[in-house]
Amino acid sequence: MFRLERKELKETVQDRIFLASGIIQFLVVSTLLFIYQFYSFVNTAHIPVSVTLETYDAKLVQKFQESGVSVIVQNGSQRTVYQSAVPADPRFRERVRASFNASNASVSTDVASLFSGFALARIKQATEKRSFEEALEQKGFSYSVEGISGNNVQFLSLAYGLIVPMAILLPPFVLMSLTVQGILLERKKKTLELLLVSPLSDLQIAFAKVVPYALLCLLFSALWLFLVSRTVFLYNLPLLLVVSFFFGALMVSLSVCISSFSASIKEANAWSSLVGMAVPLLVVLPYSSLSEFFPLAVMARLSSSPLAWDSLLPALVLVAASLLSFLAAAYSIRHLRQTAS
Repeated sequence: MFRLERKELKETVQDRIFLASGIIQFLVVSTLLFIYQFYSFVNTAHIPVSVTLETYDAKLVQKFQESGVSVIVQNGSQRTVYQSAVPADPRFRERVRASFNASNASVSTDVASLFSGFALARIKQATEKRSFEEALEQKGFSYSVEGISGNNVQFLSLAYGLIVPMAILLPPFVLMSLTVQGILLERKKKTLELLLVSPLSDLQIAFAKVVPYALLCLLFSALWLFLVSRTVFLYNLPLLLVVSFFFGALMVSLSVCISSFSASIKEANAWSSLVGMAVPLLVVLPYSSLSEFFPLAVMARLSSSPLAWDSLLPALVLVAASLLSFLAAAYSIRHLRQTAS
């Protein structure tokens, strides 16, 4: 029992392309986590920035200090330093130095510094805010900013909207391609016909072609989600693993259907590429009442918030879609049997 499943699993694990894909997936997830950690750290840390002015401007100096920028007024040999009102992060030993030309509002900084872009943004923000406030004062307007949270949540969408879905989506896309190539190669070598004339049922053959790959998807997704959880807090991790298994089964079942009905490798590759493109593109479609049922939305909601019925229902719909795709894979096996006979 399960001899065919073990054979499929063993052949896949020994495939060099499969092993190389695991390394590439690790690099992709690690790179995304590095970007998340770096930019969230930069955005929350008070990086010491100092700007040099040629002449003293009280309002401008005040805006720089409020924005966390120290000011150096260099007028000939006279040098005056105005410290930032925001204490610098002790992890940064050196300041990011820049200069500001008040006549044309241009900023220059050391481009070799890793945080030069941060310094430019901080200085531009302070000067533009000053200009905006002055314009409002001239027109007799006033404004206030309220509701600013002390905790930075700017990069949570990157974590839950991109990194978590990528950790779940990458393994099925890789194994989907391997499944298509494997079945087409078996058809070309006529080894698949031996399986089709065996006493195994359509469901048993489909099970052997889908479940081993879905388990590999689960294994890889579990590894990547564990890696992500070291940086980002994940809600409903067990349910995310269940979703990864059924999403893997969904994609692999579609690959079985594609390879069964395709007349050539070129046609199968084209269809698998289109299917692979369609799933991520669903997230950029205009918002509708069906958006919450898209796979990326399901993964993002489960990972970012406690379990609730409105987030569990889309996950159940994904499971149902996976079971229907498995039945479609079994039907494609029947089609192959009819074609072979």
